This record gives sequence, C-alpha cells and structure tokens, in this order.
Amino acid sequence: MLQIPMSEYERKHLSTLSRLSDDDIDHIWSLVSCFIKQQMFMRKGVYIFGLGTFTFCQQKLNLGNKHILIQRPVFILAEKLSHYYGFKQIKPQATDVPVGPLNFSALSAEGPFQRDTVERCVRETLHLLLRAAATRPSVSHAFPGIGVLTFRQSRVKMLFCRDFISALDGTGKLSSASASRPESRNSRESERSCNVPRPATFSGATLPRISAGEALRKQLQTDEDDDDGGWGLS
Repeated sequence: MLQIPMSEYERKHLSTLSRLSDDDIDHIWSLVSCFIKQQMFMRKGVYIFGLGTFTFCQQKLNLGNKHILIQRPVFILAEKLSHYYGFKQIKPQATDVPVGPLNFSALSAEGPFQRDTVERCVRETLHLLLRAAATRPSVSHAFPGIGVLTFRQSRVKMLFCRDFISALDGTGKLSSASASRPESRNSRESERSCNVPRPATFSGATLPRISAGEALRKQLQTDEDDDDGGWGLS
C-alpha cells in the first residue's frame, strides 16, 4: 500500500477527504466515470480541471493485408501539468468534437452528496494523485468502467478497458477487426474484464483506486508488445 505523508497545509486544506468514508469517495469517483461515459457515448469530450481531457481521435488499425480507420477514446493531459511537473505524454491528434467541463452539479444530482462536497473530493484527490505521481516511480488512478491512468517515471498513459472501447464503436468495425487480427498475447490480454482493486490509503486520505504496482496493467489492453499502433492506450 502506497503511503505519502501529508503536510500541515494539506491536512488543513484537504478537509473534505478526511470527512468522507472510503465508500463515499469511491462512490463519487464512480459518478465521475459514469458522467464521462455518458458524454462520450454522445460523442462529447469531458475536461477535468487540473488533470486533462477525455476525447476522441481517429486511428488506423492494421489488419495485416488492409487498414481500417476507427475512432477511439483518448486522454490528453493538461498542458500546465507537463510544464509544472515535467510529465511527458505522446499526445494524439484529437478529432473535432465538443468538449465540456466535468459537471459537478450533474454529479451531485445523481448521488447523495452536495455539489461542493463532490467538487472538493475530486480536486483534493487529484492534488494527492499528482503529488504522488511527481514523487513516486509508478502511480495509477482508475476510472471505473473506463480504464486506468498511469504515471510511470514521468510518462503518462491512459489504458482503456476493451469493453469501453468496443461500446463506443458504433460502426461494428472494431469487433470485426479484432476477430480478424492474428492471435497474440496482447489480443488475449485485452479480452479480460476491467476489474480494479479497492483504493489505497494516503496517510488518512483515501485516493480511489490508486496503485503503485503492476497488477492493473495486466487487466487492461496495452500496446507495448503490439505493432498495430496501440489503440488500447494513449
């Protein structure tokens, strides 16, 4: 379990996390993920202030003897974080879709929490996440049903769940293309369900679904051993 000492400033200003239970924080981040999924199913992107944007890009999928063009989800880290923390990301060219901010009022309406509580929980969690990512060699943060955002040695990647990618594909090309691809370790790995462990605790403040280990990567599709361009992460 990853432990990070909290400064006196953080103990004072991260008061919302200290008042919420683990289940409460987990619930709020499930609401965040549900909102992102709903917007992306409507072909809209979502900007999370202080973190980055979930949107779409087009990618050519190699089937061996031909290529098909598919639209897939991507995550683009906020430019300010790259400058401030030195995070590095290979950023794809996003397609032209409308992008709106994470709507805290809408999240509050879907759960038992007041709007301010939801916003502060998200912002305080991201504060601890980014500090962990800046000081630890490997940190991951999961968006339930969407995928896992990983920070590893200052490199940032978003590994999306295969079920989420397939659900966003309205053409059916992705499923047929996957069936046509040569059998590989990566294609077998990517068919696993996207299950993630319970949150890890950071000195009294619980960060939903954050891990410093390797287990999460094995449950998500990855392109590190694949030559088709890596449509499972950005």
